[in-house]
Amino acid sequence: MRKSKNIMRYKAGKEDEEEDEDVMLLFPYTRFTTVLHGRFRVDSKLYTGTLEILNTSIPTHQLLANSFTALTCPTNGSSISASVGTALGFSISSVENKLVTIGCDSYGYIQSGYNGETYTTGCLTRCNGHTRKITDGTCSGIGCCQVDVPRAMKNVSIHADYFRNSTTDWGNCTASFVVKDGSYNFSTKDLSNFEYEKLPLVLDWTVGENNSRRIAIATN
Repeated sequence: MRKSKNIMRYKAGKEDEEEDEDVMLLFPYTRFTTVLHGRFRVDSKLYTGTLEILNTSIPTHQLLANSFTALTCPTNGSSISASVGTALGFSISSVENKLVTIGCDSYGYIQSGYNGETYTTGCLTRCNGHTRKITDGTCSGIGCCQVDVPRAMKNVSIHADYFRNSTTDWGNCTASFVVKDGSYNFSTKDLSNFEYEKLPLVLDWTVGENNSRRIAIATN
């Protein structure tokens, strides 16, 4: 194993006796590592930007990571935005993710800067007092709405809000989040008690061409 100030290289041996691969990791990305019998093993959680990494797919050049939920509650006046801080070389997958907003007479949106420009997209959900028409598993604009995530979005902020002139008396919170498509299944119970603080999303990453496979995990 060879270690420099910011880069650690190691040989990742395989039990099937294939040729070892030279893998490069950029630091800081984790808090604790160990070496056992000549093999390198990461024991603690991995992060990219502000996101905790759950899984890595080398063939698809993607990471599965946990992201926070934005939440606004008119009953107590609280409002919490969420940020998705992506590291260098990463962007939020426009194919694998959706922006979802939960609530009645609510809206959610994301903002991101790209090439000196600011981009915003979102969706709104209206109930118009007809909460009985809301069904589990349906996210079509009544109690739950969703929209595609634009390409190449990085370091986004997520916001949840509600319409102040609403005449409904639902009085519950609005939640908005970016999530891997299919990982969240809407339930009418979430309108009165949304319990998800974190949900998984997919990041795309770019890897430079090289004779050996490399993983690059870095922070801004």
